[in-house]
Amino acid sequence: HSAFFKRDGSRVFVSDLGADLIYVFEIIQKDGKFNLHKVNEIHTKAGGGPRHLVFSKNEKTIYSILELTGEIEVFQQNGDMWVSKQIVPMYAAGFDGDHGGADIKVNKNGKLLYATNRGTANVLATYQITANGLLKSKKIQSVKGDSPRNVNISPGGKLLLISNQNSNNITVLSKDGKISTSIPVPKPVCVIF
Repeated sequence: HSAFFKRDGSRVFVSDLGADLIYVFEIIQKDGKFNLHKVNEIHTKAGGGPRHLVFSKNEKTIYSILELTGEIEVFQQNGDMWVSKQIVPMYAAGFDGDHGGADIKVNKNGKLLYATNRGTANVLATYQITANGLLKSKKIQSVKGDSPRNVNISPGGKLLLISNQNSNNITVLSKDGKISTSIPVPKPVCVIF
């Protein structure tokens, strides 16, 4: 479903939503050509459906958003292996509706993680990243829209922008999570800076 590179460009992590796997490929450059060599498979929660992922600041932890269950699975590196350490929900206790985990981002200082859940949830989940890389839920709030496909952080880190595809708006939040405005945009799916 998606492909994300390590910062140094040496490896790419590919989420296969239907197989509940994240493939890890080494990128080999030779004679001006690039080839992929599979070095690992990370097994995510059965039925979870990995969609997107993001790395911790030191790249020793991976946060994988599970589209089908509305959860985040946390993996930590142990040698060449990635070990599942935590699964956290992106919905409030007692929620009984449809999920559609969509996007996931870590702020610049590596201390906060943001994730969106579509379906009938339509929420932004905010987590503190603890010293050991695990997640502690801070807030789950409405995105004031329908189908939050994307969340992104403004270059200065002061605003969050959430693209709500079905309600035709981008919700803008201040970094403390308060809604500052809603911008009408037809079928927005992604904001890139």
